Amino acid sequence: MNMNIIKSEDNRVWSILIFDRRVRQIFIFSIIIIMLLAFLMVFKPMEKELQKSLINNFLQISHTKFHAIEFSLQSGITGAKSLSSRSVIKSAIGDYYNGKMSLAELRALTQPKYEDGAKAIDNIVLAKRFVRGNVIAGYKTEDTEDNDYAVVPFNIKKEQPSEVVTRIIATEKSIQAAILSPIIIETAVVGYDCIVYDLSKQIEILCTNGIEVLIIDDKVYQKLYAGSESIVRDQEIELIKKNGSFYSLSKIIDGNYIVSAQRQEVLFAPINQLALRIGVGGAVAFFGFVLIIYFYIIRYAKKELDTLELSRNAYRKIAYIDLLTGAYSRQFLEVWNSSIRSRQIKYAIVMIDVDNFKTINDIYGHAVGDKVLRQLSDSILETIRQSDLLIRYGGDEFVLILPNIDIEETRYLMKRIEKQLEGTLIHSAPIQISYGISILRGIDDFAEQLKLADSYMYESKKAKKKTDGTFT
Repeated sequence: MNMNIIKSEDNRVWSILIFDRRVRQIFIFSIIIIMLLAFLMVFKPMEKELQKSLINNFLQISHTKFHAIEFSLQSGITGAKSLSSRSVIKSAIGDYYNGKMSLAELRALTQPKYEDGAKAIDNIVLAKRFVRGNVIAGYKTEDTEDNDYAVVPFNIKKEQPSEVVTRIIATEKSIQAAILSPIIIETAVVGYDCIVYDLSKQIEILCTNGIEVLIIDDKVYQKLYAGSESIVRDQEIELIKKNGSFYSLSKIIDGNYIVSAQRQEVLFAPINQLALRIGVGGAVAFFGFVLIIYFYIIRYAKKELDTLELSRNAYRKIAYIDLLTGAYSRQFLEVWNSSIRSRQIKYAIVMIDVDNFKTINDIYGHAVGDKVLRQLSDSILETIRQSDLLIRYGGDEFVLILPNIDIEETRYLMKRIEKQLEGTLIHSAPIQISYGISILRGIDDFAEQLKLADSYMYESKKAKKKTDGTFT
């Protein structure tokens, strides 16, 4: 009897042990199946979507970097044209051509004024003026090596273009943009200005978060493109993949391309970190496993995308904000007209120009001229509404865009701005403005209304000139 009881208890214990082992096996097998299904049905699709998002953010950042460099080149072209169009030293070339002035006299007259104008151009390292193949004036920074053929990539005696020509000079030490700007009197090209800008510092600033920015020529471009996989292409940029790296390629000028490059393991590093954490989390129970997957995917995806979003907004700011005045840039004005402007809203367009700005620069220097522009911008920004936009259009010209306002209200606003500027002196230089107003409605062409406001502004200047003969 006792033996039967003992045997029965042994059988019961054995059955319990077998049941426990089977439960353990089924539980472990279930966890493995659940992890495999979660990996194939949850993580892999999310991994693909996250890869798409990271690639798209890389593409958007590449657009921002491209526009930042494009804006710098356009600013350089504007500076070169401005230097070539300065009337005082340009008219001296006409006297030289007409035999009224010798080459030595032309050089003596041009050099100080030319140097003063060149110094006012941002990021310039070298400037030279050529007339009939002769250098008649120049400017260079202290650390610039003055070698015409190494620094200035133009053969002035052979190349005689009638339009602005831009070239990139890429060396081991620096990346520079050289701009050849024709000097035109009436319709005749009488000389050339060669301006060289340093792009190295800006490109160095753009190399962040594991992204390398380069400017390459056609030969390097063809070699890079050969055997690559095209990922996506739009109007400005083509994204390719080659040898474990992603490259965005965009043409900046004929014969040169801007490249943003990032290694795949760096771009997808957030995903690799995420996979490691998911693997560690897979050792816990089913519900904990599902929660950990959800937690890490949402947390790290949002963190990385937020970081990339902050970087894109920073470079746009480089391209969209005028660093001198704090107003929006001319490039932003183009974006506003094409993407932000509402056709259901009426806008007042005000073209503003500083009176006697050239005289201020000539008498007090460009540093005082810069202070005048900053003070004018500050005064306007303090007066306008939060919804209004102030854009530095170029030089001493500003554009105000005022939504939902009529002519009379706009005139009242401008009177307030003029009142605020009364008595404001920058190193004894008074700040006075002329302006013109037009109204932009629905289907109106923005360029036409801006031109109309500009014409009204010049009419205002002419009216002032009649009452003040020294007005410029």
